[in-house]
Amino acid sequence: MRIVNAEMLRRFREATRCELCGEPCRHGCHPPHIRTRGSGRLDITINLISLCPDGVGESCHRKFHDGNLPIADILSFVAHREGTEVDYVIEAIDFIRRIPAWVTKEVVAEMIDDELGNAVARLVRRSLRESAIPDL
Repeated sequence: MRIVNAEMLRRFREATRCELCGEPCRHGCHPPHIRTRGSGRLDITINLISLCPDGVGESCHRKFHDGNLPIADILSFVAHREGTEVDYVIEAIDFIRRIPAWVTKEVVAEMIDDELGNAVARLVRRSLRESAIPDL
């Protein structure tokens, strides 16, 4: 499933500080996707992080794209921000990516109930609701 959500991206771009280093983002932050857009675009909170933009010293955004910020550190921060565990974030992102685009909300709800534990199911439902897919 691809989730394109301009409002979600705008929210992360408008952050006033880098979520990792705390530096101010005077002209907005850059929100890279943790699981890249090329591997299935997911504009959801658990797949985005606001980072200080290029041109701000040793920017976290540049470090991220150069591979100098371990993905484990990014996932750990996102899990903490979302009040959950790293493994749940990974499982939720991977689950959402595997949902076929053609399935109905009812089928997605059944998949969530059948395949996920309670903590991951709550995280998936919240992520989909925040991305304008209600009733899950």
